[in-house]
Amino acid sequence: MFELDFDTTFYATQGLTQTLIGLAEAAEVLKNEGRKPTLTVSFAEQELATGKSVGQAMERISVPGDRIEGTGPFELAVSNGGSGPLYFGGFFSYAYPAAARLPARASGLELKRRYLDRAGNPIGGEVRVGDYVMVELELEVDETGSMVVIDDPLPAGLEPVDTTFETSDTEMARVMESAAGNDRSWWQSRYRELRDDRVEWHFRQVWKTSPDYPITLRYLTRATTAGSYYAPGTRAERMYQPHIRGRSRGRELQVLPKP
Repeated sequence: MFELDFDTTFYATQGLTQTLIGLAEAAEVLKNEGRKPTLTVSFAEQELATGKSVGQAMERISVPGDRIEGTGPFELAVSNGGSGPLYFGGFFSYAYPAAARLPARASGLELKRRYLDRAGNPIGGEVRVGDYVMVELELEVDETGSMVVIDDPLPAGLEPVDTTFETSDTEMARVMESAAGNDRSWWQSRYRELRDDRVEWHFRQVWKTSPDYPITLRYLTRATTAGSYYAPGTRAERMYQPHIRGRSRGRELQVLPKP
């Protein structure tokens, strides 16, 4: 089909393999030169594209959420009505409205979240500017697994507090140290990251838990801005097995001005 004239020596099988792959792809392109595929895509029994001529550029097709009726499950169908080969790949993304109040969900991982005062008592729906709020998370794991991330969004009126700073409140630092003494998950290998709007944990490994001994995580926040806020549910998932996931309930929180 085509001729090559070059003289080279391969000192590793990797270089030879990559060259052969490139030659095979070039041969496929030449073989199908002049042949055009046509793309037909349907989702939830709605045609998004019909007989669309496809070139070498990437084609992006999206469907607004208000065009999807029913609760599913939905089928995504891709077909080729042309003469040339059609190569495709894709990803699925979605977003909930800001006003959405999602229920808790457990698919192999179950999460619970509580807001506590400095004495460890549950907080109702109100705090005042300047108050400390200790966040406690409990994670139950159905099966031992690896590479788990936990993402806990904060309501806008709270900010995380790093008690390891020398300038932090020494009394609250002692309170958190005391709480950590009751943390049954101290042996877990994890990395924690404090951000302005969330706190994240990254686990290399999590072991199956029992209801009496969940993985317990705690961190400290402080109320900074008065207003009415909503904290979306805490999320957990295995990074490479995203179908194993969990989400706690969200909650409302009102931050009152200082008296």
